[in-house]
Amino acid sequence: MSVVKIFLPKNVFYKQKECEIFGEIQITEKSISYFVVSDENQNELRHLGYVVPLGKKINKDVSMIFSYDSHHPSIYLTKLNIKTPSTTVPIVCLYDSKKIVQLHYPDQKKCKYDQNPGDTRMLYDLLVSFQNKPNKAVSRHTILALLLSFIWECIHRSFAAVEYPPICWFFKKLVLYEQYTNWKMIKSTRKRTANIILDKILGLVLMIILLLLITKPGDDLIQISHFVIQRLRQLLGALKGSPIGLKLNDHLNNFFLDCFTYHIDLWATFLELIEPIVRQLFVPMALLGLMGFSFQLAMLADLIGLVGLHAHSFYIYTAVLYKVEIKGLQVLWKVVLGKRRNPLKNRVEAHEYMNRQLYLATMFFASLVFLLPTILVYYTVFTTLRLAIFLVTVILKSIQRTIIEFPLETLIKWSLGRFFEIDSLYLQHINMAFQQNFMKTTVFEMNVKSSRLSRVFSCEAGFLKENKLNENVTLKSILIKILKGSF
Repeated sequence: MSVVKIFLPKNVFYKQKECEIFGEIQITEKSISYFVVSDENQNELRHLGYVVPLGKKINKDVSMIFSYDSHHPSIYLTKLNIKTPSTTVPIVCLYDSKKIVQLHYPDQKKCKYDQNPGDTRMLYDLLVSFQNKPNKAVSRHTILALLLSFIWECIHRSFAAVEYPPICWFFKKLVLYEQYTNWKMIKSTRKRTANIILDKILGLVLMIILLLLITKPGDDLIQISHFVIQRLRQLLGALKGSPIGLKLNDHLNNFFLDCFTYHIDLWATFLELIEPIVRQLFVPMALLGLMGFSFQLAMLADLIGLVGLHAHSFYIYTAVLYKVEIKGLQVLWKVVLGKRRNPLKNRVEAHEYMNRQLYLATMFFASLVFLLPTILVYYTVFTTLRLAIFLVTVILKSIQRTIIEFPLETLIKWSLGRFFEIDSLYLQHINMAFQQNFMKTTVFEMNVKSSRLSRVFSCEAGFLKENKLNENVTLKSILIKILKGSF
């Protein structure tokens, strides 16, 4: 072995107290590393050796023995059970277990079963596993945590019950279900504990406000629904005649107005029938505070979609007509030019049409051209309404993601000077005076400096990778979908 490294806690190095030391050994082709983790007997740790007063003999076969006396402030290595070349000087690295445990790694998964993990990562995993021992003591905080966990588990099971058909076909379209799946995935990663706690606190605060401080919040939702219906009727009234100077087709315009007015009247009648139910929708929204504020925002997004459901239906009608109009103009334009598409060769080529074919194509093409302004006006108006509802939903989803994904816990650690990365480690040499009875060693102290604020929001330490935004939701993709009539 060309290199011998011993990782020793500072408290053991300066304590000068007789004890046993426990840890692990990692052996590679060029080095052997001893990781001293604790001076307490643990079943999962290997017995490495002793710390004894100078002159006391140990007859047991152990990996190392440290000794101390009253003339020196620390312990010294007096025995090592391996034979090393005369030029090899064991390296002793002193570390602070509290700071090593607070190190941040890009991948927080343990590498216990890796073939050759690094020394620092091996030490980190050993300390984390040692400090995360189960505590059998039951306190009032433990009982409260179990009670809250039981309540949240009941709510989770109620969400899981709707994952079966036919309810799942409708429920999976809701923002609430999307938030549930994202939240469950993030919780399974055991990250963002502080964010989850903050989310639940905000949810409980809003639940208290909705249930105790605000009287009849359902009336506001009814008033908003009637306000939307009233505004839609005014919008349809503005489309009569020639809006903003556009000459619309009277027959098609009247057909659209009669159709959409009937749908609005039908929606208003339906709203009157379900008004008692709508007034109580804020009760389940408030109770979702037990899950978190992000769930309440998700339900609010679904309520906004419910209020604007008739506007979404109008968009679907106009989008279908818009796509038929555009497709018809594209096909008939090829006929007018004397061309057609050959599906066998996958190309557009010249073709001789009969006179009656050209006459019918010209007549239909002219009809679609004259109907295009009317269809385009209605498609533009209701696409704008659909886009406004979509943007509100995107904003609410962004707030949900920010609550869950914002590196709150890391930011708190950084503000307290406790956020450390692996790059923040550095070694400081310590001069030691050795006597004849002691083995010569090189002693370093592992120190950690606080990381920069920019590292808190980096990809590794900041926002989560598990829950990424859909790449299709971009301004360019939205504009392309609107032009194609498939938004």
